[in-house]
Amino acid sequence: ATTGQAGYLIERVRSLALLRSLIREADAIAEESCEFNGDVDGHVGASLERLRRLTADLGRPRAKPRGLFDFEIPPDGDHSILLGDRYLNRGDAAVVVSSSGMGKSALALQMATELALNRGPFGIKGNGPLKSLIVQAEDSDGDIAEVAHSLRYVLKLTPADQALVNERVRIVTERVSRGDRFISTLRVLIDQFQPDLVIINPLQAFIDGDVTDSQDLGKFLREGLNGLNEPAKFGYIVIHHTTKPATGKERSDRKWHEVMYDMAGGAEIINWARAILSLRPAETEGEFNLVLAKRGRRAGVTKKTPQ
Repeated sequence: ATTGQAGYLIERVRSLALLRSLIREADAIAEESCEFNGDVDGHVGASLERLRRLTADLGRPRAKPRGLFDFEIPPDGDHSILLGDRYLNRGDAAVVVSSSGMGKSALALQMATELALNRGPFGIKGNGPLKSLIVQAEDSDGDIAEVAHSLRYVLKLTPADQALVNERVRIVTERVSRGDRFISTLRVLIDQFQPDLVIINPLQAFIDGDVTDSQDLGKFLREGLNGLNEPAKFGYIVIHHTTKPATGKERSDRKWHEVMYDMAGGAEIINWARAILSLRPAETEGEFNLVLAKRGRRAGVTKKTPQ
């Protein structure tokens, strides 16, 4: 009986604390709205997102503890698996990292195109066909069209293939929204398209904070992006930049599992991502190495053989 009473008391205190937070947030939004003279739709969307985050916690079921042997391995081809041998699952995120101008956007478009046709991009096994929503901030219409023409030629896409890709790959250019406003915008797009993959290009265009600050990263990645994917319905692929280039020796001395530390920002990005792919230039111009730096053995690019 005492345990039951204590549990009730804790839940009651938690609920009242959330209610007080909601009142404070609503008061702050009301004060900001009185003085606001900018993008009204964006401000309303960001305000609703702030309130939604608070109220969602009230109705969210508490996580239930499970026994160690209650967990099961999904079979090959299970709906929860998106890429490889559980390389990327629904609810997971992958980060593609490279220096500026290296071709990250083209790589993302090629991955989405091949996965839409149930092909394995760069040897990575897909559990498709998969629908991809790409939200990008840097490429012009001409840049995207140029890659599309190239993909049509290199992948030998038929008119039927192109029609399927148009159905399964949607691209949104968003150059204004950041932080809570971006999360609110992304929520609407996800509800409309119901994708298997959400590709965000690049991270720094949409995070409203410092990528070196673990608190800012946690708010955007864990509260914001993860909050849109609970329960897990899709996977994220986030495009990100590297830090200032290392010297040739520093770069060449890094082992395959260390190249993930090339990316800009705090360790929270590495911890949050279930998979990290590093696009690196080869010695010959126009050739590249794609290093599967985190959990790469699960990508399906290797062949299992008896020892």
